[in-house]
Amino acid sequence: YAIHALDIEHVVVCGHSNCGAMKGLLKMEKLEQDMPLVYDWLKYAETTRRLIRENYADRPSEEIIEIAIAENVLTQLENLRTYPVIRSRLHQNRMSLHGWVYNIETGEVHSYDPVSHSYLPPQANLSTYRPDAEEMPPIHFPGAQWLSPQQAERIYRGSSS
Repeated sequence: YAIHALDIEHVVVCGHSNCGAMKGLLKMEKLEQDMPLVYDWLKYAETTRRLIRENYADRPSEEIIEIAIAENVLTQLENLRTYPVIRSRLHQNRMSLHGWVYNIETGEVHSYDPVSHSYLPPQANLSTYRPDAEEMPPIHFPGAQWLSPQQAERIYRGSSS
């Protein structure tokens, strides 16, 4: 709905540190008995669980949760690309998908960079897409260069204008 009706141009899939869902995903057998509703919900992340099990088995267990969080963000971005309206908008360069991981303890956010295949601070890889930049007044808050002119204006002026 948001993509089609509201013409949303940027979608962020954001994972976070110490994610209970990802911890549960790594212990699905236990969840099936103890928390069947959570188990049913987490089955949607089976791709991530399998990817972790088959590709990261040699990693220390303390790293696995962080890897699962980061890989699940990428898996969910791939899933979004299967939706017809999203695929079409991406093909037309009318929208962007962003993968972020938020570290709750430090407040840091890292954004996935498809060129380096790593998570970096978001300012390192934000798009500078601004189609009507010459018509846009100066933007008065940090990080706004990736917003469309209409979004930046709405945020700057407030939603009541």
